[in-house]
Amino acid sequence: MKITAQGRYAILAIFDLAHLSHGKAVPLREISLNQNLPLPFLEKVFRKLAQAGVLKSSPGAKGGYALTQKCNEISIGEVLRIVESNLSSTVKRNKSKPPRSTPESMSNLLWRQIDERLLGILETITIADICAESYSNTCHKCNCQDHVAEVQSIMANGKPMGCASLIRNPS
Repeated sequence: MKITAQGRYAILAIFDLAHLSHGKAVPLREISLNQNLPLPFLEKVFRKLAQAGVLKSSPGAKGGYALTQKCNEISIGEVLRIVESNLSSTVKRNKSKPPRSTPESMSNLLWRQIDERLLGILETITIADICAESYSNTCHKCNCQDHVAEVQSIMANGKPMGCASLIRNPS
């Protein structure tokens, strides 16, 4: 499974949107500046996400993009499947053909199974999860209404949290 720059940047941009939106539209230019990503690139990615129903767009001076679901209902896997055209085709490829016992076909089967499992893992990681990790790792600007109580509960229970390296500009 190869995640391209488009997939990585889509995750960064959705992550930033979750930090900023709180139910209101966020201008794409703001996300572009926060994450140092080209605006035309983000327009293309967000258009795909809006067409898939993950985001909604609002036109006008106070317009922008907002999440259509709670942060804990949007998985990393879902975002990647939408923006990475190769991702879903890699997993679905050759499913109908029974595997033969040649070394090459066994290798293809092995990698397809690995891809399927990795995508399954990515389906279990939500935007709320990565926001919670960043929050617990000194990025306290994240206060997405959907998961603040959960984050505080996790922190109160002393559960170790992972790296917040998904943030480019943690200040």
